Amino acid sequence: MPPRLLLSELTREEVRALAPEALVVLPTAAIEQHGPHLPIQTDAAICEAIARRAAELASAEIRVLVAPTVCYGSSHHHRPYPGVLSLRSDTFLAVLRDLCESLILSGFTRIVLLNGHGGNDAAIRQVALDVATQHPVAIAAASYWTIARPALLPGDAGSAARAPGGPAGGGRTAGLHPAAPSSPRPRRLHR
Repeated sequence: MPPRLLLSELTREEVRALAPEALVVLPTAAIEQHGPHLPIQTDAAICEAIARRAAELASAEIRVLVAPTVCYGSSHHHRPYPGVLSLRSDTFLAVLRDLCESLILSGFTRIVLLNGHGGNDAAIRQVALDVATQHPVAIAAASYWTIARPALLPGDAGSAARAPGGPAGGGRTAGLHPAAPSSPRPRRLHR
């Protein structure tokens, strides 16, 4: 039986036993508009799916646990559109710091903040820096598209349409609906 990957499915005793050796991934995202054709939970769904799949792939070499996705992010720039549930930047930073400290108190010493929303990118990097200076842990922070860019943009003409971009771009549509064609590229309806 393959190892369980989701932190939320473990008991406290299982977490106590696994935390010292496991790497924990904390996905971050946003609830916001993604054009007229995608649900507002697009960022959260894609980031969580990427975190789970990465944990599955890495499980042959290292124990990886995926924490519940922080689905609310810093999305004030999307507020003119309906359905945006945004945290102030200081609130988002505080939430991530508190969650990292909770993971540390649970025994984790290796944490990855995996981001799925452009508006969170600077914040997750700041939190990683803050946590690293205050605790004896190894912590990293990156947006999934930054990590995957070389694989997403191999140089063929159609790859740019599949790369993550704006909230309603072809990359998000393909990420949420993998069978969706990457061309023609959906029209961006904002910024």
